Amino acid sequence: MSKHFDTLPIKDRLEEKIRIFLDSIWKEKQEDFLLENWSRNFDTEEEQVHMLFLLSKFMYFGNQEIRELLTTIYRDLFRYPHIHKIREDNFDTIDESIIEKKFSEVLSKTRFLGIGSPAESGVHLLYYFRQQNRLKKESFITLSEIFKFIEKDKSAGGKYVTVEIKDNKIENYIFIDDFCGTGNQVVSELADNLITIKRAKPDVKIHYFVMFGTNLGIEKLKNIEYLNITTNVMEKVFEDVKAIFKLDDSFKAFNGNSRIFAKVPDEVTQKECEAINKKYSGSMSFGPLGYENCELMLSFTHNTPDNSLPVFWNEENIWNPFFKRFNKI
Repeated sequence: MSKHFDTLPIKDRLEEKIRIFLDSIWKEKQEDFLLENWSRNFDTEEEQVHMLFLLSKFMYFGNQEIRELLTTIYRDLFRYPHIHKIREDNFDTIDESIIEKKFSEVLSKTRFLGIGSPAESGVHLLYYFRQQNRLKKESFITLSEIFKFIEKDKSAGGKYVTVEIKDNKIENYIFIDDFCGTGNQVVSELADNLITIKRAKPDVKIHYFVMFGTNLGIEKLKNIEYLNITTNVMEKVFEDVKAIFKLDDSFKAFNGNSRIFAKVPDEVTQKECEAINKKYSGSMSFGPLGYENCELMLSFTHNTPDNSLPVFWNEENIWNPFFKRFNKI
């Protein structure tokens, strides 16, 4: 920025800041007239200033940042805790040969999975996860590969099918995800299968590791329970649910304690930003605050969560989005 930056009109300062983002940390989003086209969605310069301020606070994570986060998931949430346990179980050893041998044993009994179908982002991330952490292809499976279906005969005639675990040597199933908003997707798509796994092999450990998770979503997943028919006691499905970044209410754009508005220029107010957002997003299918009113401002190079404010990603009503969202069809 030039030494005269602070003397520029507020709109010029905000646009310059965003162009710097586009040339550096947002460089993967570099598109002709992207900023100009998005700004034209708004009727007045005052509205543009308020929305440009919001845009200048948006969190965008490109390919390199995503890869680093996947490395962090493996290292901090999986490898390091097991290394700590191995050392603890072996008189605080620092002998690398012992540690690596024991950790290899853990890894051989662990399988990594994505969330959703092979065409969704949770599974797509596994390719980078494997590359970043130099893991073997054999460490990755799909949900269906966990089970085997056994046809048996009833004593009174006829047949029935039972579900069993295909590989009983596996001790850890780890689900990798990019974002957990409300937790509804995991509950609707996975909960029944996870309960089936636990009932078939109660001692198996199921983990959910995510790059970004809201407090609401993380707590919902932590509280998924099933009835252990062996002990007749309700137990947690997940051994642990962990996020690299936990998003509390301060990450909500219009929350009273929003970090986005901790420091604002004189020309911008939180109240006006919310009003403008509702004016233009009120008729959009997800409503003005994103799915389940999450009010987030978060996007990845591969997609934008629908929990983010639709004014940034929506394509309805001839709207020019700044961040791309690829909806499920």
